[in-house]
Amino acid sequence: MKIAFFVNNEGTARLDCRRIMECNPGCGGTSYMFFIISYLLSVRENGLDVTLFVSHEGIFPEGMAVRVVPDWRAAWATCDREGYEYLVIRSIYYCGADGGLFLSPHKTRLVVWCHNFASREELKLYSRSNSVARIITVGREQLDLYRDDEAFGKSDYIYNCVDTPDIKGLARGAGGPRRNVVAYVGAIIPGKGFHLLAKAWPKILEEVPDAELFVIGSGKLYDKKSKLGKWGLADERYESTFMKYLTRGESLLPGVHLLGTLGGEKYAVLAQTKVGVPNPSGHTETFCISAVEMQMMGARVVSKRCAGYLDTVRNGVLFRHARDLARCVVDELRKPSVHDGGTLDFIEGNFSQQVVVRQWEQLFLECLESGRDLHDKSEVVNPDFELKRYKEWLRRFKLRHPWACRALPPLDVFVDAYKRLALFVSKRVYKYF
Repeated sequence: MKIAFFVNNEGTARLDCRRIMECNPGCGGTSYMFFIISYLLSVRENGLDVTLFVSHEGIFPEGMAVRVVPDWRAAWATCDREGYEYLVIRSIYYCGADGGLFLSPHKTRLVVWCHNFASREELKLYSRSNSVARIITVGREQLDLYRDDEAFGKSDYIYNCVDTPDIKGLARGAGGPRRNVVAYVGAIIPGKGFHLLAKAWPKILEEVPDAELFVIGSGKLYDKKSKLGKWGLADERYESTFMKYLTRGESLLPGVHLLGTLGGEKYAVLAQTKVGVPNPSGHTETFCISAVEMQMMGARVVSKRCAGYLDTVRNGVLFRHARDLARCVVDELRKPSVHDGGTLDFIEGNFSQQVVVRQWEQLFLECLESGRDLHDKSEVVNPDFELKRYKEWLRRFKLRHPWACRALPPLDVFVDAYKRLALFVSKRVYKYF
């Protein structure tokens, strides 16, 4: 079976990706997942002939089939001509002018991989397109957000994988007592919420004076052309909104370390981290590889209760309001360092490369042809999260009454409206943005 993946690698073309089995070389999670999954599928004895289509020449492992095309449309046209059965593309920006392309006949069918939350317009297009074989989210909770949407019927989920083949071996040396180290890992952009942690930092220091902050990431993680500010951390304008909380005069506060973008070196930092704070805003988080890696290395995670973290966080605490961030970090710093073996088992059983790549193989070799799902989607977990209990009721109602699919909007329309209102209020009342 010939299958292909397409990813725009403009921002990562110069990264050396020859050791992607061992670690993320320093690119965003979405790009890394396209690289590692296509590589793993191509080197296993599974009957799959795998090609990775990219937009720019890159540095990839020897023996990996990589071809350069201008964009995803060219990749799809090439697959049509050359007899590929499936092409995996990212779900983002494919609506509008490209809508007709999805509705026209194609020999190669699409698997749409949703690393971001898909809009209602996208879901409507994918559900009605015969060219879209399956919509794959990166988490169960992300999928459940649209349980009552017509796209749910052709959707499933496959978790992302952490970037190490031997989780327990890597984490074995990360035990023992730890200093009061807090770490942030991720892009330094507004959507990833670092400003929330920066604003909370003075309050954390009041309660834990010896706390240290390690910042791994940069405003250039996704946009290499971004012009960084004085501290080389984020876009100049964005940086100016939060650095006042991390500096005194012209110097960083003692214990604040700006490390920039790291590859495998980040594990040395996470091995001494007591509390990890990935994206404390919760916005845009469908999974969060950083949260898994932090727990894998023995840190407890503090962040916002949202879809991505409900799937991935087992060792830590999820707050509901940004104003609780400082208190939660302080509470976790005051707890003794305990390496949770149960969390390691959870990570290995759900997010290891071997588990995840087997699900991709099952998807292509069994589920797509038979029309079966990878997972039982009937069970509702966290039923009170974002009206999920009522979404399930509405889904069943629409199954019994097909006319309701187009007459009744998904409940997420109202949930999103509430979120926008809550964000507006938080900006003015709590001043955390």
